Amino acid sequence: MEELLFLKALLSLYFIASCNGSCSDLNFGKDGCCIRSPATNCYNNEDYCSCDQECYAQGNCCHDIATTGCYPEGVTKCNYDSDIRLVGGSNDNEGRVEVCSNGFWGTVCDDLWGPPDAAVVCRQLEIDGISIARTRAYFGAGTGPINMDNVRCTGNEDTLVNCTYSSTHDCGHSEDAGVTCGVTPQCNNSDIRLVDGSNDNEGRVEVCFNEYWGTVCDDYFWTTYDAAVVCKQLGINGVSVPRSTTYFGPGTGPVNIGYVSCTGNENSLFQCDVIYDLTCKHSYDVGVTCGLPPICNNTDIRLVGGSNDNEGRVEVCFNEKWSTVCDDDWDSDDAAVVCRQLGIDGVAIARTDAYFGAGRGPINMDNVQCTGNEGLLVNCTYRPNHNCFHFEDAGVTCGATSQCNNSDICLVGGSNDNEGRVEVCSNGTWGTICGNSWDSDDAIVVCRQLGLGSTGIHRIGYFGPGSGSIVMANVQCNGTEDLLFNCLHYTTHQCSHSQDAGVSCSATSGCTSGSIRLVGGSN
Repeated sequence: MEELLFLKALLSLYFIASCNGSCSDLNFGKDGCCIRSPATNCYNNEDYCSCDQECYAQGNCCHDIATTGCYPEGVTKCNYDSDIRLVGGSNDNEGRVEVCSNGFWGTVCDDLWGPPDAAVVCRQLEIDGISIARTRAYFGAGTGPINMDNVRCTGNEDTLVNCTYSSTHDCGHSEDAGVTCGVTPQCNNSDIRLVDGSNDNEGRVEVCFNEYWGTVCDDYFWTTYDAAVVCKQLGINGVSVPRSTTYFGPGTGPVNIGYVSCTGNENSLFQCDVIYDLTCKHSYDVGVTCGLPPICNNTDIRLVGGSNDNEGRVEVCFNEKWSTVCDDDWDSDDAAVVCRQLGIDGVAIARTDAYFGAGRGPINMDNVQCTGNEGLLVNCTYRPNHNCFHFEDAGVTCGATSQCNNSDICLVGGSNDNEGRVEVCSNGTWGTICGNSWDSDDAIVVCRQLGLGSTGIHRIGYFGPGSGSIVMANVQCNGTEDLLFNCLHYTTHQCSHSQDAGVSCSATSGCTSGSIRLVGGSN
């Protein structure tokens, strides 16, 4: 019996010596090696086993102590930092990736996990062939620490730990990364194909990466520019339409690309900005429809929302798509060009403030300033960017019968013929005057032109808002002109009809120096 106790004591000293570190190293106790507190609890019930001499003598040390030493439950020892292994696969060439760090095996979080990372794992394991990145604990959830997160390999590294990564993480084991190595090549790198469409010109986009087909994740950023590059790479002309959220059904296998941003000028999808973030699900697989006939031909215009073919909201074709025109600076000269381009003779009336209803889609022209002689609206000066909304969409009425003679003026909305909102004839139709800079000198010229005396009171918005075009703004008469059109003025403006200018001619408040009058009598 004494010999047996002596032998157990020697063995216990061996296990204590072979234990990995001290209890304080493991945040467990102050003395000895891997001793639980209270020391009387010698069973491996929770986190750590007890390896002190007393427990060993009682035969209560944790299982596999001779091979594993004293480690947290579920964690096994490894020899060399940077070692990797595959666990949980159906063969030696696939499985959950585990990496050795500080003497412990731990898993890798799948944040940013992609084909370049998988290629490095398979190279380190010396397994030739195609490598496929697996995410979302494809081979089951691991246990123990998560040693790497946000791995970003270039694909050329010899070991996984040589890649850029974070040693801290915000992951759970449901995000454990894995790989399948040694797969037979399926395709040539950078090739693309369309799958599950109704014809050869449409389908789910699949791209070849590391000689294996995989899908492209939408992640809410799949655009017409991306779709255009896909169709161009496939050699299919015509309009390209992006399809997202499994329009053609979910794919299988790896998600090869997690984010794409193209300008539309690239010849290959792989020339675009690409992120290999494979945490995307197949429920976000993207697709395209290529080769559709153009919706319109660039520079074409059309009128929409009018009561007949000669009027409506102006829409112009850019990049084979219809767009609207903002009404900033929109006037009769711009309307005249629109009507000429459409081949409609007669008077052209400019309409503003979404007169024919608000459009949809892009606004591709703003601050249009035509001379009136251009053959196409896009030949006029304009800004391609804007600060507008669709309630500012411009419109026209073409082929109207001439209402007046150019430069004629009239008063509208007053209580008598001597007062009212000033309207001016431009291109055969009546329009209003913006009241900015409107003063008594301008009113005097209006009254003189109408033969209503040489005195007048200027009004702004006083006689109610007009309709149609605002044909003059910033009028600056000196008071001696015979016609209002002879005064300095602008034809462009930033006005609304609430600022329409008016006058009261021969008003009772007007007089000439030295005149007298009788007021308040019965006759």
